[in-house]
Amino acid sequence: MTGFHYQNLLSGGALHALRTPVDQYGKRFHPVFTLATLSYGLDDFVRQFGLPLPNHLKIDVDGTEYQILKGSEEVLSHPELRSILIEFNEKHGDVFEIQRLLEKNGFVLHSWQNENSVYCRRELQP
Repeated sequence: MTGFHYQNLLSGGALHALRTPVDQYGKRFHPVFTLATLSYGLDDFVRQFGLPLPNHLKIDVDGTEYQILKGSEEVLSHPELRSILIEFNEKHGDVFEIQRLLEKNGFVLHSWQNENSVYCRRELQP
């Protein structure tokens, strides 16, 4: 169990945090509410529950993209995973690490709009 920390309780609110109340810029915030939550790394989740490998991932986690991907390296390495849609702010410090990790696992940038990037497996590129 870990804490899911809410910055606000507004309908459609965003920029909350798991484990440590830190925003997408690395700045600590005081949560208005904390909920005890189960959390898994993707590799552990797939392995523990015997799930089939995904063919697509969507990641929108407001600043912890690199940590999420690091907990998914086994899944990233399998050819069954064909594409990843990831939302991240290019001003965030982990952008180069994210790109290197994805490239190391055979992904290339397919398209980008605003803060959304689509990466596809290299051999699927035209």
